[in-house]
Amino acid sequence: VSITGPVSASTYFGNGSSLTGISNGLVLGHGVNSLQSALTTTPAVAAAELSIAIGNNVTVESLSTGMIAIGNNINGTFTNRDHSIAIGGGVILENNGFESVAIGSGSRGEDYSVSIGAGASSVGHSISIGKSAAAGGAGSIAIGSGSVSTAAGTNPRTIAIGDKASATGVG
Repeated sequence: VSITGPVSASTYFGNGSSLTGISNGLVLGHGVNSLQSALTTTPAVAAAELSIAIGNNVTVESLSTGMIAIGNNINGTFTNRDHSIAIGGGVILENNGFESVAIGSGSRGEDYSVSIGAGASSVGHSISIGKSAAAGGAGSIAIGSGSVSTAAGTNPRTIAIGDKASATGVG
């Protein structure tokens, strides 16, 4: 069977083994037991073992075992981003973003951190939730749009809750 137009589950029955002339949306990645999308302008690349890369120009490098990247323009070196999740456009996991989560357009995460919201950023064992929320340093938490929590010196754990709230550790 040769197909030249769109195919939906309601128009085709079977396992697809006899179809030609169409591209698959999700295909096996380059890494062992990995999955990547193929129907975008710049196909995704899942080079790491147990990884998932879905979206236009999304790349999971070979040393990022178990990473999930979904969105647009999530690329770069992503080396040693083991077991991390990046969802959104232009999401960045920096340095050794081990076990980090960054969700939201332009969000950033580093080293065991969680960043949720457009432009949210977290560094080293910190949490930021909200548009442009920023948590910097071990144990810092920033919750709220534009909130900032900065750890310093001997007081690494600071908490800022509320829109545009600010907390700075003194060291």
